[in-house]
Amino acid sequence: MNSFFQNTAEIMWVFLAMCGGVARYLDRYIRTGKAPQLSMLAAHTVVSGFSGFMVAQAVIKFQPDWALVAAGVGGYLGTQGLDWIASIFQDKFGGKMRTPTDANNKSDTGAE
Repeated sequence: MNSFFQNTAEIMWVFLAMCGGVARYLDRYIRTGKAPQLSMLAAHTVVSGFSGFMVAQAVIKFQPDWALVAAGVGGYLGTQGLDWIASIFQDKFGGKMRTPTDANNKSDTGAE
């Protein structure tokens, strides 16, 4: 029974994140007046669902009571939310995260 409630909570986080992404996409439509496209809305929904879920998973480790809020905000922010979480982890745990460009440059030169 515990896994049922855990799975339901995770589905709720993804759903809220997707709603956040749809809200951002529709907000952009309202501000610019540019007609929305169904394919872009679907893409924003998927990216927002993933981003919001990842933000919620990170936040639940520190403040479990805010996981649902974090899912919605993470979904609204999309990949910017993931960048925000990455910067928090960098500040908290130190060190510089290697970007794919950094990794490619180092492997090409043979430098470590």
